Amino acid sequence: FLRRFDSLPLTMETLDALHLHTAWEYEAFVREGAVQQELFDRMRASFVEIAQPMEIDGVQGLIVNTSYMLGSDVGSLLAEKSGTFGAYWYQENDSTLKVGLRSKGFDVKSLAVRFGGGGHLQASAFRLPASRIADLVQHRTLHSTLYALSVESAPSGN
Repeated sequence: FLRRFDSLPLTMETLDALHLHTAWEYEAFVREGAVQQELFDRMRASFVEIAQPMEIDGVQGLIVNTSYMLGSDVGSLLAEKSGTFGAYWYQENDSTLKVGLRSKGFDVKSLAVRFGGGGHLQASAFRLPASRIADLVQHRTLHSTLYALSVESAPSGN
């Protein structure tokens, strides 16, 4: 039900229409939601399958490039699989990459803070200059000491 409901605009008209559904319409609505949920689950699983090993300051986890809309769910699945953290990244704009971190008990906030980010114990994020894409895609290794040096040597923009 909720998967289908989430696909609708949140308006009073929508809520009124749902309230007036017959039992048959309600069952059809739930069936549509089940199909949507199945597709969503398959998409998430496909990203988990292509995830790669990743190291952040010596800590091993998994990383994948995915959309921000799937990132949190995919990151959580990767965290379960790795036992430490799951990371996902996407290009936020021409000059910035966003890296999200998820865990199931491992402190990802401490990792994100090292790169100028923040968040919570099990859900955190940070941004990297787009020029660091090779670190994510090819090397799959990030070191906060190198990040600090690149930030210090970057032009101030004034």
